[in-house]
Amino acid sequence: MFDPAALTDREYLALIAQRPGMFTGRVTYERMAQFLHGYDLGSQRAGGRGLDGIRDWLLARLGHSSPLIWTSIVLQLAFPGQDQVFDALTAEQDRQALKLLFVLIDEFLAEREHSEES
Repeated sequence: MFDPAALTDREYLALIAQRPGMFTGRVTYERMAQFLHGYDLGSQRAGGRGLDGIRDWLLARLGHSSPLIWTSIVLQLAFPGQDQVFDALTAEQDRQALKLLFVLIDEFLAEREHSEES
C-alpha cells in the first residue's frame, strides 16, 4: 500500500487518469470535471496548491479570454468552434475530452513543478 499524501499533485492525478472509474463510477468528462473541482477545492483547503493557476494557463493556450470555468475551457480547446458540444458530448467526444483533460493537467503540473525547481 502507498501513502497518497506522499504523492505530488501530478503523481496523484496521473494515478487517477489511469483508472478514472475508481473515482467517478461511470467515466464521463462531466463526472471527472466535477471530481477534479472537488479535488482542487479540497487540496487548497488543506493547504495544498491543487490546480491553482490552471485556468490562466489554459486561457494562454486558448489564445483569447473566456468567461468559462477551466473545465469548459478544456472543451473549447478540444472542440474549437463547436459551442454546441457543451450541451451533450457523444461517447467519442467524451473519450477525446477526457484524454485531452489529463494531457493538459499533466502538462500544467509538469510546468509548475519545473518552475518551482528553478
